[in-house]
Amino acid sequence: MIGGMIKAYKGKRYGNRIADWLGGHRGLFHSAMEEGGLPMHMIWLYFLEKENLRIEVAAGSTTEFLKRGLLNIETRFGRQELIDSALDRVKEFEGESIQESEDQSQSNDDPVVSSVFSEGRYELLYHVELTQRIRGKEYITKEPYVSRSNDLDSLKSMALMKQLGGVSVTLKDLKTGEELPTN
Repeated sequence: MIGGMIKAYKGKRYGNRIADWLGGHRGLFHSAMEEGGLPMHMIWLYFLEKENLRIEVAAGSTTEFLKRGLLNIETRFGRQELIDSALDRVKEFEGESIQESEDQSQSNDDPVVSSVFSEGRYELLYHVELTQRIRGKEYITKEPYVSRSNDLDSLKSMALMKQLGGVSVTLKDLKTGEELPTN
């Protein structure tokens, strides 16, 4: 448990570096990551840092969650300068306009494979519950996510943190097809 707290702390620090690089408010960055559908994002950020990615590459992998989260926050609290500024920064970073789409509520049965942990012998499968508000209605979907790595201990730590958050996980050895214990 202490290890998970340390990873969360380091992940928050790395997230602060990404927020600074994007030129946004640190607190809003972390809130938007959570609101954008990435629960326990600080653990995810820890693993991003562990991959030794350049900061702009790591920032690029956060934009999907940031956009969705900022739009959710804006829906909840109304238009505000800080949110508009953050959306503009994300838009500048991506080089595209930010638009809401009506089809966001549609779910896909194919899992979203982590861009950071996309290859390896071991696979962690979990479902993330996403809540989106479109035109005043809340839509809840469960999206499957997959992380793969050769580092079994890291995936077990990630699985433990997800289980502590109430998420069911499955850890597999892709080489043997065997399901592994997460403890």
